[in-house]
Amino acid sequence: MKTPSFLSGNKYLLSLSRTMIAAFVLFAALGTTAVTAFEKLAPDPTNLTFTIGYGGTNTIVCTRNFVLTVPADVSATAYLLGTNRSWLSVADSEGEVSGTIAAGTNKTIIVTLLPEGLAIGSYSGIVTSGVAWLDVTVSLDITVGELGLDGLVVKNKIYDGNVAATVSSFGTLRGVVGTEDVTLVTSNASAEFRHGAGASSEPKLVYVSGLALAGAQAGNYSINNIRTMAYIVLPSVTADFDNDGKADMAIILTNGYWKIWWSTADYTPYISAAPLYVAGGVPVAADFDNDHKADMAMVAPDGYWTIWWSTADYTPCRSAVPLYVAGGTPVAADFDKDGRADPCMVGPDGTWTIWWSTDNYAPHSSALPLYVAGGVPVAADFDKDGKADMAMVGLDGYWKIWWSTADYAPFSSMAPLYVEGGMPVAADFDKDGKADPTVVGPDGVWKILWSSADYTPVQTIPLIP
Repeated sequence: MKTPSFLSGNKYLLSLSRTMIAAFVLFAALGTTAVTAFEKLAPDPTNLTFTIGYGGTNTIVCTRNFVLTVPADVSATAYLLGTNRSWLSVADSEGEVSGTIAAGTNKTIIVTLLPEGLAIGSYSGIVTSGVAWLDVTVSLDITVGELGLDGLVVKNKIYDGNVAATVSSFGTLRGVVGTEDVTLVTSNASAEFRHGAGASSEPKLVYVSGLALAGAQAGNYSINNIRTMAYIVLPSVTADFDNDGKADMAIILTNGYWKIWWSTADYTPYISAAPLYVAGGVPVAADFDNDHKADMAMVAPDGYWTIWWSTADYTPCRSAVPLYVAGGTPVAADFDKDGRADPCMVGPDGTWTIWWSTDNYAPHSSALPLYVAGGVPVAADFDKDGKADMAMVGLDGYWKIWWSTADYAPFSSMAPLYVEGGMPVAADFDKDGKADPTVVGPDGVWKILWSSADYTPVQTIPLIP
């Protein structure tokens, strides 16, 4: 049996210090005569050594689960009692007795040894079977069990210069003993990337802190050092910047410059003459001024939209008021079929709020949430009717699209379009009037499902800074 240590390492033998009390009372029913005898069980109890482990494992994940092994040279049946002398379990000689004791210091475990084959009828300080017995009382500390989380998910994030991370699912507690009453409290939880805010093609370590436990047995456990992995990637956008009917690929560099691979130049990269940047902003690209060229935009944390219009030689224009939903994700597309992109914010609850250009940018909210848990919103014209459709891309890579031609009934993709750490975008890359679902991987490779080829996937070489 593997035996982890209370003190250090993963395996050890614990020689239990103990106070041993041996008292032996012999009852014999010989007519009306009662005989009392005092005996000792061999071997001498001062030389008894027990090994201790945790649920049969060699880790210290939950020290409240323990196993005591009866030494081979003790010809006895072992009974394990809790601090209130209630029966926990029974084992034959050379067997194991196990149980669960609440965390704390100076806990008492009592092991009662009887000659093999005999049993205790009841325990009140006297063995009713009329034979000698031996109590070995062990005093030790039972440490709290360290819990983990199964199903913890932290969102991949677009580079924004800070280390804050967002937990999309805390999952469930791992390591609770049996059906004990322990629940996870996340009201003060936060997460952060531990090794800087820079974008990377590799996943980065994320620490989650501020978690707490509640419930009747919460004091038997702790939850610390919770971590997982997630990506920080450079923001990627796609739109037709060069007015040829084909979408171009673009990334926004950490210095605010836009790097665009133009389809009219055989996808030769072009870098903006100056930074098009707002501190902490989210980049968006769409045709806001109806000249068939996409304009660059940045949506600031306070909800103001700054747009560099192509018809004004990319002079910046700032919205007169914030176009904002708390916790929302900005997207832009032509929802009202007037040739101009409409600003949009998708709230955490899945409600899409669109400021229609045909209504003097008055806000309109979707009648129902268009939502996938943990999903990323995308807006583009997937059904070639001139109106943008709403889409959500789930964590599993499936695309759910609400088509305007079907009265916004939802349609789900037949298969996932997934790249680990990838960011979903959509635009018309093959010039058939239908947007093509796309995922940009953290390595800079764009994976595109061409609608003109029955959504056959094609992928680019890495388009990197």
